[in-house]
Amino acid sequence: MKRLVLGLVLTLAALGLMASPAMADPGTRVLSAADQAFIASLALPSPEPAAKRPIVGKATCSANCWDGSVVTCTGTTCTGTNSNCAAGERGRVICDGNPTKCPKCPPPDCTALENQCAETCGFCPILSFTCDPYSCRCDFNPNCV
Repeated sequence: MKRLVLGLVLTLAALGLMASPAMADPGTRVLSAADQAFIASLALPSPEPAAKRPIVGKATCSANCWDGSVVTCTGTTCTGTNSNCAAGERGRVICDGNPTKCPKCPPPDCTALENQCAETCGFCPILSFTCDPYSCRCDFNPNCV
């Protein structure tokens, strides 16, 4: 009997607590700042899972230098360009706007480049050749091919 009375009292108390906010005048309800923040957060999209978010500040770039060395940097954003001395490209990496460069390219061996140009032209004469920057044009014609 005591259990029945206790259960009835708890049920009535729960119903009274649930009914009191519903019966209050809607114009007099005031939400706390915490409640307002909670309700506002319900309207926001759900956060992106950590596995899909980019890792901020963890970008690492590297560039291969002509002498076999490698330059690297880490930052929020970065780019890297490998050395290409024949094209006049020294090689560098840039992280957050700060460049790190490869060693300067050595001066070209003009004799070796001219020999390479002659091999490319074969039996045809060289029409034009420049060493730095390298340029080789052959005078291809039916007489020498």
